[in-house]
Amino acid sequence: MSDLFKGDKELLESLMKKILIYRFTRNIDKILHDNKISHHEISMNSGRNNNWFNRTFNDLEDMRISSFLKMLSAMNKLSGNTKNQLKPFNLEDILGNDVLDISSILNDLNSDDLDHLLQHDKELAESLNNLKFYFDTIQGFDSIVSKEEIDAYDRIIKIINHKEDENG
Repeated sequence: MSDLFKGDKELLESLMKKILIYRFTRNIDKILHDNKISHHEISMNSGRNNNWFNRTFNDLEDMRISSFLKMLSAMNKLSGNTKNQLKPFNLEDILGNDVLDISSILNDLNSDDLDHLLQHDKELAESLNNLKFYFDTIQGFDSIVSKEEIDAYDRIIKIINHKEDENG
């Protein structure tokens, strides 16, 4: 599979991290929206600046675990507010199957050569193809997703699809 460029694995890893953060923050946002909690309100109740979650959400910033835990605590605190009436949620609502699947791809990329993975790991190839929706969505984040990441993902998907065509 000599169609890969040097650095494609690192570019794919970088892109997968962005897709992971995108899915993770959208899961949180859905819970906030369902419970009528604004980004400003969750930021302030988490002890952060008033635009912290909005910036994390829009810029796909990698949130620290301590910030995440403080945010969960704030969500529970806000549930006692009769104005919000927080609907029940659990970690599965935040760490859904997509988040875990993307994390699994990142683990695979860290443990093996991309060329080898694309040749021998059918599940990885299927997962990368299934993430095209997220790729298409975050591709519009011009200042966040680089042209090199886009090109690497396109090359990898072409390799996967070509291999599938050959195997019929």
